[in-house]
Amino acid sequence: MFTPTEAHVDGTMVSAKGWTALAAFIRECLKVLGTQIRHT
Repeated sequence: MFTPTEAHVDGTMVSAKGWTALAAFIRECLKVLGTQIRHT
């Protein structure tokens, strides 16, 4: 069943609907890539 979200992740594929979901898209891409953001 489809659940509408800003960004959708299926394994290593990330998609989003439109530019308004850009922040969610980037957030999910960083999770998939295993990126860690640290403040020093």
